Amino acid sequence: MILPISRVDPGTKMTYSFNVYDSGPDPANARLTLQFPAGTQFVGVSELRWQCSANAAAVVVCTRRLEPSAYGHEPPLDIDIIAPEDPRGVNTTVKAQIESDVPDPNPGTNVAYALITVYRTFMVNTPNDFGAGSLRATIEQANAECDGDVPCKIRFDRAMRIVPRTPLPALSNCNITIDGGTYYELDPVPLNRYFDVPRRVELAGDDVNSGSGILVASTCNKPYLASIIVRGLAIGGFPENGVEVRGDATVSVEGCFIGTNANGTAAAPNGLRGISANAPKGFLLVSNSLIGANGRSGIAMWSIEEASLYGNLIGVRFGGIPMPNGASGVYVDRAHKVRSQKNAIEYNREFGFAIGPHAEHVASDGDYIIANGGLALDWGLDGPSGGRSGMPSIPRLTDAFFDPTAGGTVVRGVYVPPAVGYANVRLFLTDGDYEGGLLLPQLGVTTKWSPFEVQFEILLKGDRTGQRISAQSIVYPSAFDSFIDSSEFSASIVVR
Repeated sequence: MILPISRVDPGTKMTYSFNVYDSGPDPANARLTLQFPAGTQFVGVSELRWQCSANAAAVVVCTRRLEPSAYGHEPPLDIDIIAPEDPRGVNTTVKAQIESDVPDPNPGTNVAYALITVYRTFMVNTPNDFGAGSLRATIEQANAECDGDVPCKIRFDRAMRIVPRTPLPALSNCNITIDGGTYYELDPVPLNRYFDVPRRVELAGDDVNSGSGILVASTCNKPYLASIIVRGLAIGGFPENGVEVRGDATVSVEGCFIGTNANGTAAAPNGLRGISANAPKGFLLVSNSLIGANGRSGIAMWSIEEASLYGNLIGVRFGGIPMPNGASGVYVDRAHKVRSQKNAIEYNREFGFAIGPHAEHVASDGDYIIANGGLALDWGLDGPSGGRSGMPSIPRLTDAFFDPTAGGTVVRGVYVPPAVGYANVRLFLTDGDYEGGLLLPQLGVTTKWSPFEVQFEILLKGDRTGQRISAQSIVYPSAFDSFIDSSEFSASIVVR
């Protein structure tokens, strides 16, 4: 059985897909029974050889005569339903069972279970700051009523610009999503196209004298399962931060514009940081968000257990147009583990990625970090030094030239591999020294520990004569682990 997305809004269409076949040797009359939660509406099926019906108790029964066949030879059976409309939400298990009129020698494969979760919803239906249906009131209601068993979602019945007159209540309960309704992570649209689509809901700090746009003070902490989700909002103009994380929750910021207007085209700076986190045991996930024009850093992690940054524009808006944050793109002070992938970190007034002395593990893998006021990535905030003892060694490029015999560009250099684990050298097409840029496709160079510099040689496809290249090392604890640390970028070299 192929499971649908398990968390949906009330009234959402869902599809369950089944592979049902008769392994023989005899034909069989098959009967598939599914028990859905009360209020589920049966829509139809994809395979018309199945005869399906539903009763008032939301039990769907499908029957068909099957001829013997091998697994995969039968087309899948897709069953379409509409999730219950109940705004109180649903969190239950769907049971699917297949039976036949002939004995089955392997009955253990005839039952499947899937979790179906329908959000408990709180609807914002006015841009007013106070009163029933306001964002302030729905946050207070979610804090009072969400118990963590059924996930809660704050939704908006239309596009609106909300201008609080005092700071909004902190999100203090468990399993709450604020969803502006523009950004849908699983839409079949290239992710970069989300950045030129206006956010449907804008929070503007024009009328407040203190505080942050969204304050998370929840202590619900389940690693990699977000307890608080802030999705698809534009948050700008607040005296402090766009999103502020306190307490030790798992917080996900998805598809937001932070520090801009709803269109993502004009600055609406938050006075301090776009996102600020001071949660020593918390987890922070930031994905596919535009974070620019804020007074200080785009993202500042004063203290965090783990963080993941993916696919964000930090200091630059759609189209490559500068929208610098007033300090660094990303600042990490105290963290156990931070991983950053496929972000564009450009034009920020200080460093691209600033790593303070208390950070344990920080890795930037495939980020496009260029044109910032300081180094692209700086361990220790002390210039191109490699940071404190034990941090990844910076590769030193010694030569780069086009070799027609090899059919590509040869890049040579040296570096000191890590004392523990493995390291991989990455090359970037860059504009200057100690800069990142475009990650170049290459065959990796992986080495184990050595107390001395080791030489490496990387072959790039094509003739890159005249182009400027820099290097970075990525550290892996073992051959089977994901990356855990990355070095500063090297001085660059021009291909001869």
